Amino acid sequence: HFFIGLTSDIYLYPDKTQARKSTLLAYLRPYVQHLRARGLLDMAYVYGIDEPWGEAERHARDTCKLVKTEVGADVRFMQNTNQNNDSVIGRFLGHFDALDINLGFYDITKAAKYRRRHPAQLSDFWWNVNVWPETRPNLFLEYPLVDARIMGLMSYKYRMQGFGYWDLLALSGVVAYRPLAPDATTVSWRV
Repeated sequence: HFFIGLTSDIYLYPDKTQARKSTLLAYLRPYVQHLRARGLLDMAYVYGIDEPWGEAERHARDTCKLVKTEVGADVRFMQNTNQNNDSVIGRFLGHFDALDINLGFYDITKAAKYRRRHPAQLSDFWWNVNVWPETRPNLFLEYPLVDARIMGLMSYKYRMQGFGYWDLLALSGVVAYRPLAPDATTVSWRV
């Protein structure tokens, strides 16, 4: 699977919305047509607004609707939530083909509950890790090696279909973030 686009909040600036819609559609239409003609569209995703909060939640739902209506209902749309509350998944139901959450939010978002209630809508469920949080496994070199190894087992246990690692090379985020105190030898993540 691969991403063919990462949308920004095209509705953020109302005076620029029409131009941003046109740019997005002009990019996606020929790309999707190319993939569809070669039988590859089922492996491609358009990635919605990253970590939408507040008004951006509605914008993310509207972006999914725009892509499905104007480009094709068969275009796979992935939405990220990354919110630490138990209702965010419910607010996005019906507005994604695949959902992506931070590994640290799996329990907080009540993901298992939503998967039981809506198995068809949450059959394509991914999670990600990035420079945060220190209470969960990660791939930092200074973490114990079990952290990197446990993620595969957790993915199997929770039936995750995909995995993303964000900000792997984003030095601006890594420089300011220290997951362990200089004298620490263990981390406090929970499984």
